[in-house]
Amino acid sequence: MVLFLAQFFMLVFSGVIFYWGIEFPQFGWNQISELADMPIWLIFIAWPIAGFMWIIYLLNQMVSGLQGAESSQLGSVL
Repeated sequence: MVLFLAQFFMLVFSGVIFYWGIEFPQFGWNQISELADMPIWLIFIAWPIAGFMWIIYLLNQMVSGLQGAESSQLGSVL
């Protein structure tokens, strides 16, 4: 139960990273990095992608945990 609760709060946090991470590429759409000489949105796109991948991973772990699969503990973040 504690594992499921911890994963739920991580899911909420990853949703925040995904939702507000979408604003980063929009903010940097017309900007160019001075050091890398590339569009800023290419750098900032990592935030929503990371949030989305984290959501997929946590949902997979939560579903596996609810089904009682022994493999759900393998690769768990806790």
